[in-house]
Order: sequence, then structure tokens, then C-alpha cells
Amino acid sequence: MLTVIAAIGLWYYYRPVPDEQPVHGGGKAIYHFKNVKSEDGQNDQKVRHGHYVLMDKFNQVEVRGFYNDGVPERSWTYYFPNGRKKMSGQCKNGARTGTWYRWNEAGTCVAQVTFGKPSQFTEKNDPYYISKREGPIKQWWPNGNVKVKGEFLDDHRHGPWVFTTDKDELVASGQYDRGRRQGEWKIRDENSQEVRTVMVINNREFSDIEKHLTELRTSFSTKDLTSLARSSAQLSALDHHGSQVMVNVLKQESLTSKLAIVHAVINMRTPSADLATALESATSNSDERVRIAAKTARYASAKIDRDKIFDDVIVDAASSSQAMQTWFAKTVSEIESLNLNDVERATNHENPNVRLLACDVLYFLEHNFFGYVYDEIDEELSEKVRDLLLKLRKHKRTDVARAAQLIIDWNEPASRNFGNTNGFNGCFF
Repeated sequence: MLTVIAAIGLWYYYRPVPDEQPVHGGGKAIYHFKNVKSEDGQNDQKVRHGHYVLMDKFNQVEVRGFYNDGVPERSWTYYFPNGRKKMSGQCKNGARTGTWYRWNEAGTCVAQVTFGKPSQFTEKNDPYYISKREGPIKQWWPNGNVKVKGEFLDDHRHGPWVFTTDKDELVASGQYDRGRRQGEWKIRDENSQEVRTVMVINNREFSDIEKHLTELRTSFSTKDLTSLARSSAQLSALDHHGSQVMVNVLKQESLTSKLAIVHAVINMRTPSADLATALESATSNSDERVRIAAKTARYASAKIDRDKIFDDVIVDAASSSQAMQTWFAKTVSEIESLNLNDVERATNHENPNVRLLACDVLYFLEHNFFGYVYDEIDEELSEKVRDLLLKLRKHKRTDVARAAQLIIDWNEPASRNFGNTNGFNGCFF
């Protein structure tokens, strides 16, 4: 009997209890909370658990939702002041999931977008979730005609997209490749209203691609380093259209032209077969700058044996000049396909210079996130880098452990005083 009474008492104490709090603007939030034991078992904490309602100063509902242990779950709906729905969808672990809908104040559905399964991350041992747009999206004009139709892949526009006016006339249509317009696009001219077809490469429109390639070929007659770097970057952005020009430049005698091209190849996702062959030849160049840069570019685009390629290039780079080591660490940290397992393996190398160069790669990775170098922070990669640094802090090699600790504590490289790290010009020339 005492056990039953005690159980009822515990249920009563920890049951969800309604509460009301004022919010900015004169409104109020009505939610349920429950008492949860803290990790130390000494103090109880109140967390939101149950139905949630946010109301404005006129007692008009603005938001309805549900919390589970302090995290948004189930159905969530937002309302206009006139009481009609504004936006609605499902939440899972605090992140949006499934199809969400949006309406205008007249009650017409104007958009629907699909979110993928939320991904889990951890910060200070506390898990949190982030969802990305994944799948079809549609937007409508108030009259019901389609405004936008397309799909998302990993939060990027991907595949065929169509944009139309409220009179169902074409504005633009074409293909996206992970957020970038690519290939043939049909675009309506704003002045003449004529629909023209243009070639788009990495978001850039070309009315005459061959003319542009001819201009880039001519630009390699200069010895100006900045111009060479700019021309090489433009060629790499043209993908297979610029590959043959890049192959021809790699066959030239000019060292600076070769360096510019090799450096640009690193940013290409998939070099053509001819360019890959020319790049392979450059990996045996006697000049360490061309050789190491070519090996780095090969690692960036390789599909197989990437671990062997990385082991080879980091050993080569570790015995190179200080400027080349700095360039290598910074450049590798910015490679989208970088495998952290390769970096971790290098921290166990018998050569201390290789170990410290691997730590320098981690320094630049951490610095990129800390300094917001990227337009979009890769939360998952940032977390993995921090976890690896915490692991290396206890490394059996004292130099690695010290380097990891310095990066964590001060966001500083441990192995050396870096000179110019501004990229192409500072490290190569």
C-alpha cells in the first residue's frame, strides 16, 4: 500500500503541469512542464513537456506546438493575426521533418517544401538536431499558378527547376547541380520578353563559350601571377570545357603557368581523363611546388587509393620548404573530400615533421570554422575535428598531444610560426 501511495506521489510531482508566462509585446506563452532530476541527482529541473501555445496581446493564437522533454516534437502550426494558418509541419527532435506548408493571409497555400531526416550533432555533450531540405519543393502564385517547381538535395537546389510568372509564362528553366546552375538554360529576357537559350557553367552564363576559351588561352602569355591565377580559376570553373586548355598549359615550359593550373585543379570535383593524365605526370616534377601541388590535386579528385595518395603527399610536403608546408596544410584543410582518418593516421607517423604537419592541417580546419571562413559551416565536420583534437590531446606522442592542446586552448598552430598564409601567391612565389 505504501508503495502505491509513493508511486502516486512521484507521478503527481513529476506530471506535466500547465504554466503561463508573459512574453515581449504583451502576449503570453502557455505551456506544460515537468520536473526532471538533474544529473547529480541533487536538484530538480523544470523542462517543457506537453502542449504549447503562444498568444498575442489580443489573446489571438500565434503558435501551437508540442514539447517532449524540452524539445519541439509532433505537429507545429503558426497563425496569422486573422486566425488563418501561416505555416505548418512536423518536428522531430527539435528539427523540422517531412513536408511543411505555407499559406498567405487569404488562406491560399503558396509553398510546400520537404525536409529530410534530422541529423544528430553534439555540443558540450548535449545532442541537438539539424534538418535540411531534401526532396520536392513547390511555390504557387495567389491565383494558383505554379511559381517555382524543383527539388533539393542536402539543402541545395538540385536537378531540374522551373520558374514561371503568375500568367504561367516561363521565366527560366534548367538544371542545378548541388546549388549551381549548369548546362543549357532557357531564360526570358526582361526587356524583349523573348526566351533565349544560354550555356551556364557554375552559375555563369556564356553566349559564346569558344570565344571565352580563346581569350583565356591568350591570357597565359603573361607572366603576371595574379592574372595567371585568375585565368586558371576561370578554366577550372568551366569543367570539361576548359580541361583541354589546362592540359595544353601543363605541357608548356612556364613554371608559373603550371603552378597556376595545378592549383586550380584542386578545386575541380572531377577532372577529365586527359587532365588527370597530365596531372599524374606533374607529380614527378623536379620542382617541389609543382610536384606537391599536383599530388594534392590528385588526392582531392581521387576515387580510389586516397589513403596511399595522402600518405605520399604529406611525407613529401613535410620535407619541403616552410612556405610549401604552410600552403599544403591550408590547402588540404579546404578540400571538400578530405578524410579525417587520413589526417589522424599521419599523426602516428614515425617522422615528427609529418606528425606536426598533420596537426597543422587540423589547425587550419579548426581556424576555418572559428573564423567563419566558409559561407556555410559544416556542423558535422566541425564536430568531428573537435572530437579528433580532444582525442589527440591524450596522444602517446608528446608533440602531437601538445599541438592538439594548443589548438584547442588558443587556436594556434603548435609546430611553427606561420608566415604568409594568404594562399597562392604567398606560399608559392
